[in-house]
Amino acid sequence: MKEIVDGKGFFLGSMSNPELTVIKEIVTKSWRNILVDSNANLEEEVNNLTLKDYHLLGDKVDHKSLFKKKSRIITPEDLEIIKNLDFFKKIMSELNVVRLANEENLYDEEMYWRLVRPISSTDIGPLHADSWFWELGHGSMPAGTTRKKIWISIENEIGENGLRYAPNSHRIPWKYDGVFKDGMVKPSIKNGQDLDVYLFETRPGDYVVFHDDLIHGGAEGGKKTRVSIECTFLCKEE
Repeated sequence: MKEIVDGKGFFLGSMSNPELTVIKEIVTKSWRNILVDSNANLEEEVNNLTLKDYHLLGDKVDHKSLFKKKSRIITPEDLEIIKNLDFFKKIMSELNVVRLANEENLYDEEMYWRLVRPISSTDIGPLHADSWFWELGHGSMPAGTTRKKIWISIENEIGENGLRYAPNSHRIPWKYDGVFKDGMVKPSIKNGQDLDVYLFETRPGDYVVFHDDLIHGGAEGGKKTRVSIECTFLCKEE
């Protein structure tokens, strides 16, 4: 995947439909359990909903408190299932992955899912580079490793929502501030920098593997709930 370092800073790929079904079932199970555990009266309604229709629950759910990041981390058992899918094994082999990062220190390796409701800017991440979080003290790395990120679309509307990015932005040292938000210091890109931002034209089952310094962020829009999963690879230093 030389494109990640030597090209625009990312690589695009797709998994098979059966693989997408496996991951979607894992996320759906976790999502439904969280909702029903919070309110047993929602069980019948939730069991009849798909992920992309989550927003239809509206004010019946306190989204911000219920779906904090730690609640969205995939269990070790389900993570092993994902790691053994052919597309994921191929990526890990090509990147010489040592292990997945665990920024939240909940499990040895962590992957998490995200829900983005239509017209809800609070559900998306602003433009940033993942390296900034590490520079601000979010996580530690084993010696002799580098980082790569993978973002996988589970549900999205092509051309309407998904992941935004700035091509070649991994080649330039962009400026940012550390801002205290949600109980921690998070990076905030400084205004006035000349960034051309585009939307990845992804569909469910597509994934983006990208450089740790690539500027990217979520994109709201569309008429359905967008769902994705992501994790950080710790790779052998070349």
